[in-house]
Amino acid sequence: MDKDGSGSINGKDVGQMINCSATPEASRAGRSDEELVAEFLNGFDGARGNNDGNITWNEWLDYYTDLSMSMVDDEYFVQMMQSVWQICEDESSTVSKNQIEALTQSLRHKLLDFSKNSQDEYVLRGVFKEFDTNCSGTLTADELTNMFARL
Repeated sequence: MDKDGSGSINGKDVGQMINCSATPEASRAGRSDEELVAEFLNGFDGARGNNDGNITWNEWLDYYTDLSMSMVDDEYFVQMMQSVWQICEDESSTVSKNQIEALTQSLRHKLLDFSKNSQDEYVLRGVFKEFDTNCSGTLTADELTNMFARL
C-alpha cells in the first residue's frame, strides 16, 4: 500500500484508491479532495497523533490493532481490509503455473465427487456458493483453503 516506497502511506498512495466525492464530507463547501484525504489519513493518528497526513507503520499497527479487537472474527477483518484497501491477503505468493493447474484438476475432480458427479450448472453453482461465504462471487485464499480442507 506504500506505493512510492517512502516508508509511510500518504495522500498519493491512497488518492487513487478512494473516491472523496462519494463521501458526505465532500458536500461541505470549500473542501478539496486533498483536504479530505489528509483528514482520512490523520484519522489513523489516534489521540497522540501528529496530523502530518502520513500513516507510519506504528500508526497503522496501533489503529488496526484497536479496530481488530472489535471485529466479529478474523475472516471478517481480512475481508474488510481487502475491500477497503483493495489488497489480497497473500499478494507475494510464488505458486507456479503447474501447481495451479494440478490444484485446479484436483479441485475439479473433488467438486464432481462432492456434487455426486452432476454436471448440472445449478448444482455446481450451489456448491460454489456454499464455499463463497462472503458472497463475493470469488473465493478468497481462506475460502479456497476451507474448500480444499472440506473436499
